[in-house]
Amino acid sequence: MDARVIIVGLIITATAIASQEPIENITQAKSYQSIQQAIDDANNSDQIIVGLGTYYENLDFTDKNLSLASTEPNDQTVVTNTIINAGAAGPAVIFSSIQNQGAILNGFTITNASKTDDLRGAIICTNLGQSGPIISNCNINSNHAPGIYCNNSSPTILKCSIKYNENDGIELRAQSYPKIQNCVIAKNDRHGISAGYPTITACTIVLNNGSGLAHTRSSITNSIVWANNDQQIKGTTQAAYCLIAGGAPGLGNIDTDPCFVDPNADDFHLKSSAWRWDTNTNQWTWDDTTSRCIDAGNPASALADEPLTLDIDPLNRYGINYRINIGAYAGTPTASIPPHQWSIKADINNDGLLDFYDFALWALDLTIPYTENPSDLDRNTIVDIRDFSILADDWLEKTIWFD
Repeated sequence: MDARVIIVGLIITATAIASQEPIENITQAKSYQSIQQAIDDANNSDQIIVGLGTYYENLDFTDKNLSLASTEPNDQTVVTNTIINAGAAGPAVIFSSIQNQGAILNGFTITNASKTDDLRGAIICTNLGQSGPIISNCNINSNHAPGIYCNNSSPTILKCSIKYNENDGIELRAQSYPKIQNCVIAKNDRHGISAGYPTITACTIVLNNGSGLAHTRSSITNSIVWANNDQQIKGTTQAAYCLIAGGAPGLGNIDTDPCFVDPNADDFHLKSSAWRWDTNTNQWTWDDTTSRCIDAGNPASALADEPLTLDIDPLNRYGINYRINIGAYAGTPTASIPPHQWSIKADINNDGLLDFYDFALWALDLTIPYTENPSDLDRNTIVDIRDFSILADDWLEKTIWFD
């Protein structure tokens, strides 16, 4: 019997849903009956906390730079049960003032928004220039419009699920330069992301009815673009350390089945024969196969919150993380862990063999300073002899999948 069967069975967590809570401006110690009322009465920099429930509202941040959040934005159960339902009566949330550049929307389910003649997104960011709000930990699903619409605005979009929308997942117009990170953008009626100048990091853009990226001038790293119904990428895209169906030029890119746990049920975690997170039981488990996306990200990218070890495997008997993963869960606490010999830290070109090609790439990067330089193997922002030592230690090593 695999010892893990006994050990894993002991590690189970659960999240209880608290009773309905009020809408509170915790900065001013005031309570409200509606979210919009709380926004209207708030001052810049105020923090508004919204209790569990469904709120049939169409919100406008007006000229406010404030934070609007659920009670526990990092708890998916809370996010799923703190709902802004736009009632098919227009957008759910509007940011349209230059004052909204530092606003925060954190931890909501945004649904049932519709587009009007002038407003065409569930969340709208318009005329905010080279900045915008932070939209994080939100489920932006099942809207009769694009999930997020940006016109001359550049929000930061973090850890969001953008699915089942009746248009693009994210639609960008004019001079829009959003930063999009750790997002799942899937199963939208048109493209995953269209137009604009997005910087995309650690995202999973899959199973959209159009292209994954359409008519963008984008930069994309540590991401998956796969099984979209049209071309995976249309437009000018600089891609590195990505899985892109059909392949794409760029350092470290791969083309293979990402081995999602259950894409039909929207579980886009990566399978692993060592450890991967089970969203149904909230515990670590394993599979009979391992995704090539695990430990395949930029060698210089920080592991961030990816687990180095687990309470159920403190000695790393079954696997260990050396590099960041590819996809929406890269750098997060539920990133999958590969079996031993699945990756090589200094395998700069991601082919499973550390050889002269990797050395040549490493030497070339000595003269090119830039953020997350793949030759910065110890991730200290400097390429030097310590990085060469890491490369030398693994010289001619092969992964167990190399052929």
